[in-house]
Amino acid sequence: MSKRRIAVNDLMQSDYVYDCTEPMGENFQNEFRQELSPKLMLEFDIFGGKYMTDCGNEFP
Repeated sequence: MSKRRIAVNDLMQSDYVYDCTEPMGENFQNEFRQELSPKLMLEFDIFGGKYMTDCGNEFP
């Protein structure tokens, strides 16, 4: 898999870059047990609508 480079410029960070090197949804540590998908967490408004309001490019 080729890595994806993510550039972050939002209210919390600027000029920050990181690489996604693992396939989406794979290669978690053995102890990790996901109960809700990220999409469901956002639909449940787990951050009270105050978090991730300006980073749609990073987390579409």
